[in-house]
Amino acid sequence: MLGPSAPLLPSPFNIILFGSTGCGKSSIVNMLLGREAALMSSGALGCTFENKSYSVTIERQEYRLYDTTGLDEGTVGTVVSKDALVKLYHLLRDLQGGISLLVYCMRGPRITETFERNYNIFYDGFCRKAVSIVIVVTGLEDQESTMDSWWTENKYAFDKYDMDFAGHACITATLGKKMKNGEFRNQEEYNESKVLLRDLIVEHCRNARPWKVETKTWFVAVIKWLHRNLPSWLGDHVAPRLADLYEVLKSFLPEQDARDIANRADMKPVSDALPSNRKRPNKKKAANKAFA
Repeated sequence: MLGPSAPLLPSPFNIILFGSTGCGKSSIVNMLLGREAALMSSGALGCTFENKSYSVTIERQEYRLYDTTGLDEGTVGTVVSKDALVKLYHLLRDLQGGISLLVYCMRGPRITETFERNYNIFYDGFCRKAVSIVIVVTGLEDQESTMDSWWTENKYAFDKYDMDFAGHACITATLGKKMKNGEFRNQEEYNESKVLLRDLIVEHCRNARPWKVETKTWFVAVIKWLHRNLPSWLGDHVAPRLADLYEVLKSFLPEQDARDIANRADMKPVSDALPSNRKRPNKKKAANKAFA
């Protein structure tokens, strides 16, 4: 325990972890905490439902880790995508110190087809490329040579799709089976991974300027970005008409917030779209135009 002579440094850094179900987000949190605090998913149903926060101290600096639901976690038993979007709205609204780092978690050795989409949604669509992003690749305990050799062999795939990361860590997030001698199969790799993770976080938060947003404006920007870049996803999960968007939002947000956001995101003319006593705002340009 730290004594009076070693106080915690002020202003904890907020870090958002994201990635598909089963990629190891919760295992990474548990590794950093040194205990089983984050519930891990098992099989197709998954269990990462809410945006949960965990506090960890590294070198006297506090970091808050936010284990989030991925937008592609829409199978039976997991969070539907519009829910995940609104939960991110709540997360950004409630963060007092802004966001200092994005950690994209993926499970190696194979890069899935949803990887580029999720990168663009979080880094560009959600965070407007204003937050530093790093990647953590899990499941590499059996990688030949060293775990980091995976990055050397596969970095070209990220470059091909213009996915840039400020840093990376190739790790194993599991100890593996306990052997007869009492040790765990992946103990050495696990210990190495823990150091790599801590160093990655410290390095990329040290000089970070936390990104803060006005949440209503942010939500409108995200809806318009999705409409421009992923119209098929938006059509499946959030109806693009103003009235439909309002109906979705009011199920999760305060009514005034839902009305304000829907008015700002007015992408198509809809008569009598919103029940409001205020004068209807002028229609804005279509969402496929650049968002100013």
